[in-house]
Amino acid sequence: MELQKNEEHNFSESLFTDNSSQSSTIETLPQVPHQPPELPLGPFQQHDLFSPHVKELHIQIWLHSLRNLVFMSVCVLAILSVFWGSMYGRGDRVHNLNVWIINYDSNPNSFVGPMFLNYIESLGYPKNYLGYQIIDPSSYDGDLTTVAHDTIEEKAWGFITIAPNASSYLVENLQFPQHDFNSSNLITFWYPEARMETVYRDIVVPQINNISTAFTFTFRQYWLDHINSTLNLSQRTTIVETNVDIIANPIDITVINLIPFTGNISSAILTTGLIFLIIVSFFQIPFFAPVHQIMLGKVKFLQYMVYRPFINYVSVLFLSLAFSLVSLAFQGDFTVKFGRAGFVVYWMINFLAMNALGGASENVGTIIFNVYPQAIGFWLIFWVCSNSSTSFAPLELLPEVYKVGKALPVHNAQMAIRTILFGTKNQLGLNVGVFFGWVGVNYLISFPCMIFVKKYKTFQAKKVAAVATANAIETSNLEKF
Repeated sequence: MELQKNEEHNFSESLFTDNSSQSSTIETLPQVPHQPPELPLGPFQQHDLFSPHVKELHIQIWLHSLRNLVFMSVCVLAILSVFWGSMYGRGDRVHNLNVWIINYDSNPNSFVGPMFLNYIESLGYPKNYLGYQIIDPSSYDGDLTTVAHDTIEEKAWGFITIAPNASSYLVENLQFPQHDFNSSNLITFWYPEARMETVYRDIVVPQINNISTAFTFTFRQYWLDHINSTLNLSQRTTIVETNVDIIANPIDITVINLIPFTGNISSAILTTGLIFLIIVSFFQIPFFAPVHQIMLGKVKFLQYMVYRPFINYVSVLFLSLAFSLVSLAFQGDFTVKFGRAGFVVYWMINFLAMNALGGASENVGTIIFNVYPQAIGFWLIFWVCSNSSTSFAPLELLPEVYKVGKALPVHNAQMAIRTILFGTKNQLGLNVGVFFGWVGVNYLISFPCMIFVKKYKTFQAKKVAAVATANAIETSNLEKF
């Protein structure tokens, strides 16, 4: 008992009598201002943007951004090059646009026909000029209807005819002046503008007009020399008084449009309308993906692969009708080739084209959405570029690799629609065959695509399960310590 009191007494003394030694010890320690410790970044904790605790996040952002930029840059360079490449060097391939020249003025004393042929040959056939081909007149025996039909059937981009007895017509009017002299029928250029209106307006017709101007000037010089050498002053005066046109404008090239491209709606249907067709066929995929998910895994696989395209075909049937009604509502004329049935034919072309385009997008989208969904937009850009680059300009002006466009849906769609709207070359059988080919191939490819996605999802699920198991084991080991 006494020992316990002594210990308590010593402890109390240590509290009150030993302060000097403790204070001296405390005074020797450095004074550190109080700061609350920073904790690791948690789900509800925020730090300054440049805090050391978010340094790893900065690195992740830079690496992720760099990867995205590299991927996007490669896609932009590769995909847009498809469209830009179709325009590269187009002027050097103008000679692929063939124009026939048929000279019916081929008598021994003729000079109009031979002079025109000599002028064309003097051009030297450069690459940026139309490809003129001289056709034997006996091939058509003066039947311009047959020549026009062959041009509409796309055997040539146009044809130039020199009228029979064009030279003798000029000589007779020189010897016996007439007030009804008309030189516009001596040389004529015929072309079907609706085949590809932009090419005719930008390349073909301007070149023909240039040739008309140059040849008319050359011929007028020859003709004036001929008049001065064969007629006396009195005869020349009589011609000036009665028929000055035979001196001032002895010859000209008349341009005749066999199939005019008419209507602003037609331009919308054949250009941006076809691009919208690609986009609409793409957007039906995400809209109907939830519908397909309802049956996925709940019915047998083969039955599901029959049910799924059936739903797609029915939905596209009504979607293509809505798409087609827009053109009809704005008074697009579909009666030129097939009468009142023309709109139904137009609807069916859109229906088949949307199935061909949408089927390919669905197969690609099935893989991309599961593997790398951010890239789906680049597929749409590629699909638009590849189809539009081979559809809005003649393949004759494109590099050889673009000849593959003959098998693409939009190229065949625009050919079929031109037939419906204007009566151009009828290749509906070929166009529909290409569409059915795409539909069939898309359906066959959908099987390996679905199998791949199924295996990929299984692999991803196993991977996630393995990571979760490893994390659980690591957590359990930490709890033991």
